Amino acid sequence: MPIYASPSARAFYDSIDNLPDDAIEISDDLYRELMDGQRTQLLDWTVFPPALKSRAVALTADQLVAKIDARVAEIYATWSRFDSEDNLRQIAAQKFQDAGYEGEVSVWISSYARAAGLTDREATDLILQQAEQKVRAQEQLAELRLRKYELSAVAAADRTARYNEIMALIEEIAASVDTQTPVNG
Repeated sequence: MPIYASPSARAFYDSIDNLPDDAIEISDDLYRELMDGQRTQLLDWTVFPPALKSRAVALTADQLVAKIDARVAEIYATWSRFDSEDNLRQIAAQKFQDAGYEGEVSVWISSYARAAGLTDREATDLILQQAEQKVRAQEQLAELRLRKYELSAVAAADRTARYNEIMALIEEIAASVDTQTPVNG
């Protein structure tokens, strides 16, 4: 017995009586696969012939909060891989700048300057600028991470959109720091 599928009616027919104009015959195998698959998946009528697609599972506020925390922790871990070097380089740069860029240049500055093709003064200024940018980025991430509490205050229907908004801003900050010339050479 032939089976027909109609995208406009979002239905299957086993008779040619009253078939919609867009109904097209599909194989018995595809029909059985679609019917069996509906137990765990949805029918996607935006493609033809219809196909199975995963059911969208709405995450709870607690699950979304955990995802925000995990992503920010991952970013912090990436940024802090060479914290001890970065801190020593920043201290040396601050001392050199405070001395009016005069006197002996620390190996923390000179090695960075040579590797980056900069003068000692340019390297010092860049090290301090990047350190300040990292602090500002951490402040922004901390603020965004705390916005996770908004998720439990919004309606479930709006929760995913708010989460996506927060995560987009987090990714923007992460990318802005990742694209800088690294302080750690």
